[in-house]
Amino acid sequence: MLKIFVLGIISIILGILLLTDSHARKRCYHNWECLGGLAMLAVGAWIAVFFFCTSLFSSYKELLYAKGFYLP
Repeated sequence: MLKIFVLGIISIILGILLLTDSHARKRCYHNWECLGGLAMLAVGAWIAVFFFCTSLFSSYKELLYAKGFYLP
């Protein structure tokens, strides 16, 4: 699970690098580098947010379970 989270962070970094590189050369219009950068950024952000929310909900669920409440 940690490997997938790290893969998401790497995907965000690579997406940012691709976007800044194509904007610096002003070739982003109708360019596969720009679309690839946006796709990597979106996928990486989705992975990072999904695993962050999952871990946050999991710890919240365990806290409620310790207090005597049970969530299915």
